[in-house]
Amino acid sequence: MLGARTANCPNCGGPIEFGLGSSSALVCPHCRYSVVRTDKDLQAIGRVADLVPTAPPIEVGDSGTIAGKGFRVAGRLQLDHGRGPWDEWYVGFDEGGWGWLARAQGRWYMTRPADASGVPAYQSLQPGQQGSFSGTGETVWTVQEQGQSTLLSGEGELPFPVVPGQRGWYIDLAGAGGGFATIDYGDGTGAPMLFAGRELGPDELQVAKTAWGERTEEKVQIGKVSCPTCGAPVEISSESTERAACAFCYSLLDVQGQNLQLLRKLEQPRIEPYIPLGTDGELKGEKVKVIGFMERYTVVHGVTYSWREYLLYTEQGYRWLMEDSGHWMLLKPISVADVQIVGSTAKYGKHTFKRFGTNSATVRFVIGEFYWKVEVGEQTTTSDYIKPPQIISEERSESEIVWSAGEYVDGKEVWKAFGLQGSPPSKSGVGTAQPNPHALWPTLGTFAVLLLLFLGIALGADLGGKHRTLVAGPITLPPTQSNAAPVGTTPQQDTASYTPPFTITDGPAVLEVELQTSADNDYVGVACALIDEESGNVREFFVSTEYYHGVTGGESWTDGSRNATIYVDQVPEGRYVLRMDPQWNHWTPGLFNVGTSARPPTASIEVVQGSRSPWCCLLTFLLLLVPVPISIFRRAAFEKKRWENSNLW
Repeated sequence: MLGARTANCPNCGGPIEFGLGSSSALVCPHCRYSVVRTDKDLQAIGRVADLVPTAPPIEVGDSGTIAGKGFRVAGRLQLDHGRGPWDEWYVGFDEGGWGWLARAQGRWYMTRPADASGVPAYQSLQPGQQGSFSGTGETVWTVQEQGQSTLLSGEGELPFPVVPGQRGWYIDLAGAGGGFATIDYGDGTGAPMLFAGRELGPDELQVAKTAWGERTEEKVQIGKVSCPTCGAPVEISSESTERAACAFCYSLLDVQGQNLQLLRKLEQPRIEPYIPLGTDGELKGEKVKVIGFMERYTVVHGVTYSWREYLLYTEQGYRWLMEDSGHWMLLKPISVADVQIVGSTAKYGKHTFKRFGTNSATVRFVIGEFYWKVEVGEQTTTSDYIKPPQIISEERSESEIVWSAGEYVDGKEVWKAFGLQGSPPSKSGVGTAQPNPHALWPTLGTFAVLLLLFLGIALGADLGGKHRTLVAGPITLPPTQSNAAPVGTTPQQDTASYTPPFTITDGPAVLEVELQTSADNDYVGVACALIDEESGNVREFFVSTEYYHGVTGGESWTDGSRNATIYVDQVPEGRYVLRMDPQWNHWTPGLFNVGTSARPPTASIEVVQGSRSPWCCLLTFLLLLVPVPISIFRRAAFEKKRWENSNLW
């Protein structure tokens, strides 16, 4: 590699210096001739056009650090990709080596030369394709953009001669985690060159303005310029603005520094944006400024749907604020390599998004400034993937794929962020990424809390309540069976007995009546009458149990239970006696009759005040459960209404 060298320009004789050993050419700062150095001499190969004023943030001669590594800006190359001038800076590192530093849409990228062996032919690639190269290890690259560029001008040192008007083909690639690379095919006559690197973080690039002389950014003041058609002010907020549309006469203007060139008058209906151009605000923690506005539309099944988009300028890059039928979404650009399409879903970060729709979007109205050469009638294909309130969106043209990610924003938050008067437009229908207000988990959480509260209260009442045994004792069953008397009927012999009197307090009360027996292939039933001694009122109820067992086909079986419990509620306070009229039947396996001779089982009864009926508890539980199916139904209805707007069905 050639070392640093000081010499005189072979064209004008002015002093020139090759500061980087990797430089093979420079643009003479005195006569603007392109000078090429060889191992023998210097040659002037032609004059280079003046640079288009673009208000660059860094100049040739500046120095600084990238991720802590020192560098110096040795040269600048100006290209046109068909969307206005594009600046790239040729930098040399203090530790050795060189690379290209570029800025796009407010984001910085650093790339260095890489092994280009195995790079596919230009014609074999298209946006969205993926692959890897031996010169970049195992990194999987995604084709983000492909196109043709024209070399406009340059200054300072460069790794190759500047030939104005030279055209070449390029492909931009994106890798996961901010990876970025460019394949430079030149004019196709030579071997392609590969430059690989990544997007720089917000604080990784530190620049010291050490260049001498008047800075270009000071020559081109960003601000208001006049429309060449009507003279109205046209505000230019960003050095990367390439096109503007006058908000007064609808002239479409090409932006080159402070020079505005009329392209044509736009034939478009007047549409007033909700947020005026030039409005400053703070949205989601970022200071933003509205610099552009457009309306786009799509046609689905013969029906036209339109939405509005606001271009926001921030120090961290551009943002898009979209409004559709009163629903708002804030989006920012993301790398195409960070999105993975799997069937009808897309994975981005830790989330999986469901495909919502794919449409052809056409620009119908445009005012303000934009970072690309926007046109009325411009068409792209958009695909939305949602995980409300989040959304990611793909926009695809023949030569480029752009992804953005964002979230739903309430209109009131937008109005507050920009300090707008009045109220935001009313919402119509369900927004694409609108969060479902009928979330199931809060309902289940509320149900769980109420259930735990109910169980706690019930348990506390059972443990700390007044449980009193009012009466307990044996029941004398008749010596003979009831001849299969129907359940609840009074047998022929008088078998009734009475309990001692007992008192019910703190009424009305719930009584738990438990019948315990030694039934063994027996049925036992007790017809009960709760008699109020003062009023004579009678409350009748019946409690019964049956327990059977046997062997059938060599297998033993059981059926029923020896004990039974019932609950008698709403019993007033007072003094009572309990009349009990028992009956029983025995069953002998293998016999059809139930009236065979047998001994009666033993039985006892217990009456307790203060217990709670399980039916009451079950009813309370069901009442607590009611909001869950209601929430499920409402949630499903909301989602059904959302997906009615999708064109996938």
